[in-house]
Amino acid sequence: MVIHTYSVIIQNQKTMEAFSQYQPLFAEAINSGRIGVCKWIEAGTTIDTALPEIGNLTDDKKEWRAVIVRYIDDNCMASFESDARNPYDFLINRDSEDSVEESPIPLVRLTQMLGGVPPLEIKFKAEILREAHKAPRTIYVPIEDAQRERAYKELTAKYAFDGKLPSSILVISVRSKSYQAESLGQSWLAHKESESSEFWKRNHFPSICRFMVYDIEKQGPIQKEADDFGFWYADEQSYEEMISALQTYVSQVEEECGVMESAGNDCVDNTDGDPAASTSNEKLQQCVGKIRSATESIQGIIAALQQELEDIREAAAKANQTD
Repeated sequence: MVIHTYSVIIQNQKTMEAFSQYQPLFAEAINSGRIGVCKWIEAGTTIDTALPEIGNLTDDKKEWRAVIVRYIDDNCMASFESDARNPYDFLINRDSEDSVEESPIPLVRLTQMLGGVPPLEIKFKAEILREAHKAPRTIYVPIEDAQRERAYKELTAKYAFDGKLPSSILVISVRSKSYQAESLGQSWLAHKESESSEFWKRNHFPSICRFMVYDIEKQGPIQKEADDFGFWYADEQSYEEMISALQTYVSQVEEECGVMESAGNDCVDNTDGDPAASTSNEKLQQCVGKIRSATESIQGIIAALQQELEDIREAAAKANQTD
C-alpha cells in the first residue's frame, strides 16, 4: 500500500502565473487531495501575512510537506543576489555575524516560519581551573548572552503558528546553466558535506529544509519553453538519479559513522579505559547518534520521491491508455 503525504506547493505571484499554464498536469493530484497550492506573499513577516491560505489547506491534515517553488522571484526576493552555483547562498550573508534578528530575505523568513528559527549556537570560553594538589587545567564554560536569548525568544514567538507545521520542507529553485553542468545525481554528490553545512548555517535555514535546483539555459524562447515544461513536468530519469544519489549519500554517511564508532572504541581500548578517553568517546558516540538521526529525514525524502515517481508512472500509463 502506498501512503501519500499531503504536499502543499508554495509559490509567489509570478511563479503561480507560470504554474497556471501547466496546472492541468497536476489536476488529478489536486482533485484527489494529494496536493494543494498556496500563494506566498514575499513581503509577509508572519505565517498569516506570508501564507494566508495555509491554515485552510492543512488544518484537517495529519501530516503535510511544504514544497516551496522559486521559478520566478518577485521584487522582494529578486533584490537579494546569490551565488551563481548555489541560489540558496545569499551574498548578504557571506560575512554575517551570529546575530539573532529577522532576516530581510523572504525565503529565509518563510523557512523559519515553517521549520522554526535555528537554535542558538552555544559558545564557550576557556578558563584555567586551579585545584589544590592538582596541576592547572583548561576547561570550557558556556557564555551566557541574555540579549541574544531574549531576541531569539521574541523572533520565535513572532513566527508561532497555531496550526500544524510541516514534517519536512523541500525548496526548489531554478539556476542558470552558466557552466558545464553534471547530471542531476552527480550534482548532488559533487559538493563536500562541510561546504553544505556552512551554507545552510550561514544563511540560517532550519535543519528540516532540503534544497534542489533545476538548471535552465538562456538560449531564446524555444529553449525557454522546453525549460518551462521540463521544470513543471519531472521525468523519471531525474527522479531515479536523485533517489540513487541520496541512497548513496546515506550509505556513505553510515559507513563513516561506523569508522568513527570503531575509532572511538579503539582509543578507549588502547588507553586501558582512560577516563578522559572514555568521556571523549561518549561524546563522539552521541554525535554519531545525532548524525544517524539526521539521515532518517533523508530516508523520508527518498520514500517521498519514490512515491512521487510511482505517481508519475501511473499518470503516464493513464495518458498512454487515453492515446
